[in-house]
Amino acid sequence: MRSVAAFTFEQFHNKKNIGSTKIRIKNLMKYWNELHLYKYGEKPDVMIFQKVYRSGETFRSAAYTLPGEMGVPSILDICDADWLGQGAITKACFITETARMVDAVVTSTEALAEFIRQLTDKPVLCIPDRFVIDDFPTIKHHTAPLKKAVWFGYSHNAELLRYAIPAIERHNLDFTIISNDDPRLPFEYDFKLWNNASAYDIIQQHDIAILPKGTRPQDRFKSNNRPVQSILCGVPVATTADEVERYETASERNKSVLPLWQLYRKEYDVRKSVDEYKDLI
Repeated sequence: MRSVAAFTFEQFHNKKNIGSTKIRIKNLMKYWNELHLYKYGEKPDVMIFQKVYRSGETFRSAAYTLPGEMGVPSILDICDADWLGQGAITKACFITETARMVDAVVTSTEALAEFIRQLTDKPVLCIPDRFVIDDFPTIKHHTAPLKKAVWFGYSHNAELLRYAIPAIERHNLDFTIISNDDPRLPFEYDFKLWNNASAYDIIQQHDIAILPKGTRPQDRFKSNNRPVQSILCGVPVATTADEVERYETASERNKSVLPLWQLYRKEYDVRKSVDEYKDLI
């Protein structure tokens, strides 16, 4: 197998502990010896650009290694519609230009793949977000009535919880938010800073995860990685008030989560992503 280097969102933006880089690249590195983080000046056999785009600020700059400049087969790996929304990355994200300058595009959802196929005639493949299964604790067996609920994710997405506040308060739930920053929402909750070493154990201490679906333009492209992580912790996911009601009893939570837990341990094993990437290359 040829040398494969990944130039990641973390590296390009000089950040640490970015969820997309961990899921899309670092998880794969555990089972893919040829995959490594790009080092400036090297010329690998294949390049993966993880959420690294041509943009207004960098389009003509020689200070960056960008898609189309390496002279080797290259792949753009994306898991968000970064050209939508209000984030800083969206200010000048040339997605069409970037897609045309690589040899293939990999996305985390089929909806995102379908959109990108309208912009390029290059191969576009959906490889879902997957995980190192050994990172998860053993499945939780629920025994108590519904009392503790959790939401986790980046703080700018926590605004979706506003729609769930009535259900949270009606059930008098002890609520926890695990995130990179306190979103300062107008209801009582316990905030915990996300830490890769402890997050799954904290999630598992709860009876349900409340993860409302979004209606923002970018939300239809988003990965299901948070519901998958919750199920792999043995914690069922409620996206609506009716589903919160459904999971009031421990028996219903156990009945719901067990078949999904068994399925997800097979379908969302990151080794499947490694195989799919190798087939693409």
